[in-house]
Amino acid sequence: MEACCQSFRQWTEQGSRPDHQEGWYRMTIGHGTMPLYEPDTNYGGAAYPSWMLGELPEQDDGEVERIAKFAGTSHQIKIRVKNCGEHYVYWLQPTPNANYVYSIDTDVCLHAQPLAEEWRNMFYVSENEDDLHDDYKRGKDWYRFTTGFQMMAESPPGPQYSCGTKHPAYL
Repeated sequence: MEACCQSFRQWTEQGSRPDHQEGWYRMTIGHGTMPLYEPDTNYGGAAYPSWMLGELPEQDDGEVERIAKFAGTSHQIKIRVKNCGEHYVYWLQPTPNANYVYSIDTDVCLHAQPLAEEWRNMFYVSENEDDLHDDYKRGKDWYRFTTGFQMMAESPPGPQYSCGTKHPAYL
């Protein structure tokens, strides 16, 4: 096994910056990988969280070069990645300042915003239009249902004003 797979710094905190030294790092929380999709700015508490362009390498690919980009900016840094079999290691360089951090891909379910209002239940029917609700101001994020069956309806809900809204969503 190559030295980088055995000699690396542990990185255990989402939204933190490595000790700002160039070198090999193993991400040891979440999925143990850098996201392959652009996260929202402020994800994990960082103004400009990173994401990696390109796929994770196979073990036989050896060490590969990739680009780390930072959400909401045009800034990018060359990084290297190695598949060590049971984990990945990343050669990281210092970021420009504390607002730019390397991100760790975590389970979005752990961070999803709860939707706990009883009117979200598909069996809830508003009595009139004055009792209707909407999610217009909620914004883009991950959400999870915490009432009823704790999931979105799989077919159009029943009567008008079901789920406490004029236009209920379903999968």
